[in-house]
Amino acid sequence: MLLDTHTLIWWFQDAPALSATARDAIQAAASRPLFSPVSIYETEYKIASGKMSPLLAPLSELARSQGFVELPITARHADLAARLPGMHKDPWDRVLAAQAISESMAVVTRDPRIAALGATVLW
Repeated sequence: MLLDTHTLIWWFQDAPALSATARDAIQAAASRPLFSPVSIYETEYKIASGKMSPLLAPLSELARSQGFVELPITARHADLAARLPGMHKDPWDRVLAAQAISESMAVVTRDPRIAALGATVLW
């Protein structure tokens, strides 16, 4: 399973907004949950622009400390992201959806727009 950016952040903040289903899936994952470099970019961008407070440590360090695995963005992912239907304006979500579709995995997210792009969603 691929964790959306808000899912990663809420996991590390132990936020009540993280659904019980998502929390249980992350804890019970047979294979370690995956995170995308796009989540690192999105987080750092939002911190730099003042839309988000800094985390206790960089998101990539937090993810690796929990045993989460980076899913690199490939040319195949980028190509699919550009070709997904609709005009979803969030390029970060398009890349996450494309990664999940390409790798046949679910995205752990509360964002219904990712499912509208064709990705399987778990929440």
